Amino acid sequence: MQSLHYVESQKVQVNKNFDPIFKDCDLIIHGQTYKPFDFLKITRASPDGVNGAGIIKENQELLKIAYQTLKFEQNLVTTGGNKRGFVKSKNTLTKEAIKALKDAWHKIYSDPSENNVVILNNGLEFQEASSTSVEMQLNENKVTTNNSIFDVFGVPQNFNYETFIKTAVMPVITAIECALNKDLLLEKEKKSFYFAFDTKEITKGDIKTRFEAYKTALDANIMQIDEVRYMEDLEPLGLSFIKLGLQDVLFNPETKEVYTPNTGQTATIKENIGGDG
Repeated sequence: MQSLHYVESQKVQVNKNFDPIFKDCDLIIHGQTYKPFDFLKITRASPDGVNGAGIIKENQELLKIAYQTLKFEQNLVTTGGNKRGFVKSKNTLTKEAIKALKDAWHKIYSDPSENNVVILNNGLEFQEASSTSVEMQLNENKVTTNNSIFDVFGVPQNFNYETFIKTAVMPVITAIECALNKDLLLEKEKKSFYFAFDTKEITKGDIKTRFEAYKTALDANIMQIDEVRYMEDLEPLGLSFIKLGLQDVLFNPETKEVYTPNTGQTATIKENIGGDG
């Protein structure tokens, strides 16, 4: 019995040869050795066809900035948006007074849901710290970071569906197709067979664009009416005519008959078009 199973990349050990031209390797999983053709290897930016460079590894700094931005926003939410600052005192505070002030300040920042207040005794004054450039430009930085992440994944910033399919989805589909053709076909089979996904459904686009494409295909005799209806999940009409021109001459390839609706005449095309002469 043969079947396909997913194996996590972390559990696969690659034992490569040292030939820089004719690259080869063995795959070792739990001590058992496999050949490369035993696996479908769908890799990204791979120098050897086995090991790939992931998006996280290639964009560590960008993703780190996005993560730190989220942490910064979390801190703002946790503290209720309270500004940082410092307390000025005209007199020297005792250790007990400093501890009581710190405890009160910690409470107001750690639990913003409560109506906590800090009472400053005579001689104490709170001075709010000025906003940093990062705080002042937080929204602008978020937009820039988000757009950069969109670019990494091939997602258009305006999220146009057609562009999204071409730039984000199709590269992944193509990589899977290449892996299927490489590992599941014999060399002699590759001359006649290939694997390909049926992407008609996801590449149809909006109805206006789709029907304009159908009209072009029908006018050029690339497609027939029933073929278009099939792609739209409609019942066939049983029309097997091919238009020859003037939009009113119909040819039936099965009976070799030409029908002209304007005149009501039917003619048969002879097998030997040139006749005897």
